[in-house]
Amino acid sequence: MLILSYSIYVQAEIMIKSFAELPNKQTNISTNDVRKRRERNRKLIINPNNPAHLYLNSLRSAKSKKTMERALDAIALFLGKETNSESIKYMDDIPWCEIQRHHVHNIVNSLSDQGKSPSTVALYLSAIKGVMKEAWLSKMIEPDQYHRIFQVKKPAGSRVRKGKALDLGDVNKTVDTCDDDTITGVRDKAIISVLLGAGLRREECANLQLSDIEFGLNTINVIGKGNKQRVLPVEDTVMDSIFEWVDGVRGEHQGPLFLPIRKNGNIGETALSDTSIYQICIKRGYEAGIENLKPHNLRRTYGTEHDKAGTDLQTTSDLLGHESLDTTRTYIFDDKETKKQSAVKKVSMFKKS
Repeated sequence: MLILSYSIYVQAEIMIKSFAELPNKQTNISTNDVRKRRERNRKLIINPNNPAHLYLNSLRSAKSKKTMERALDAIALFLGKETNSESIKYMDDIPWCEIQRHHVHNIVNSLSDQGKSPSTVALYLSAIKGVMKEAWLSKMIEPDQYHRIFQVKKPAGSRVRKGKALDLGDVNKTVDTCDDDTITGVRDKAIISVLLGAGLRREECANLQLSDIEFGLNTINVIGKGNKQRVLPVEDTVMDSIFEWVDGVRGEHQGPLFLPIRKNGNIGETALSDTSIYQICIKRGYEAGIENLKPHNLRRTYGTEHDKAGTDLQTTSDLLGHESLDTTRTYIFDDKETKKQSAVKKVSMFKKS
């Protein structure tokens, strides 16, 4: 049960009733439809009477849709366990129009008590607010119900970042493993070079077209988050690796820059997925004995190395395609952990016997 103290016992009982007994007024999608949607690679079957569906449909990128659908499904699983209700398994099962402010507070507080990170709880809260906003805009709930929920604040606090900037020597060892006299090696070298040398997100790398590469100007045109374009100057080494892939293997026909290579050596026509980009980095890092060679760590390395070189924060932010300087700061690693360890070794708090 979502019971944080005896004082809210009654509210928790009401919550159980609202989620376990009340009919889901806003949806008429069947369980079979829910199962079918997930079997079809999470392709959303839109139910205009379900605010959760309307919310996902309002998101622009496929990645955002997938992220938020997973968050809403996680909320459903959480509610099902907390209310001992076997009927709540997916976001479609939640009677969204019955949710009140105290329900949301209970969810946020209980998730925090269970050790969920502030960023995870904030993501879940954002998903709930997004759904309730669509319910309000569609006149499924009264404005006051939405505005009360909107005032629920995200939890304070932060956690140590799991990502890290990589040692350039290690990254270059990985690039060297691609010089294996195979066409796959030529492609993988170009991919890692672009990720490191331009600081791209893996989705941005996967979406690159040949027409985005300006060989004469040493620039790459990138369409990033929010459909915003940025032009990135890159060093000769990056362009050389791209040219080797295009001229020696891929060919100069228009279309996606990075293509799959079949087992028989044939080149595919559709773009590599962002998941394939990720797997290529992990594989090449493993071959070089380098852990955490993930695309986003290469992006963090790009930001960190620019900071070390004296690039001002605003320019680094523009290169990374960030809207906020605070976001850019999280991509800059200044060896704080190493400095702290060194400081502890230098300062002794106790007398040695």
